[in-house]
Amino acid sequence: MCSSDLPLGLVSIQIMPRIVGSKIKIHFSYTWRTVEALVGLPYSLYGSVKYSEYMLEQIAKQLSINKSNLIEIGDVTYIAGSLHMFLDDYGQGIARRIVNEVSY
Repeated sequence: MCSSDLPLGLVSIQIMPRIVGSKIKIHFSYTWRTVEALVGLPYSLYGSVKYSEYMLEQIAKQLSINKSNLIEIGDVTYIAGSLHMFLDDYGQGIARRIVNEVSY
């Protein structure tokens, strides 16, 4: 994966391997420049976790080890430089649909 494949606003990913007992825990920290609160935040949170799972699989594959026995995801930290909300008609429509969906 190259940097052009990464989402706009993703500033950095820090990967920190730690040995805990007989396992290797890989901790991930994602730093985002800015995140739209209603739509961007849930998607980028979900994407950060899914990308951590993908990277863990790739690490295990490169090391030729059985992931379930030796290597696992540790903490996934999410840092957003700022949160904002779109106030245009489109953004308000998204907010309305979310509120209506969870209200029933």
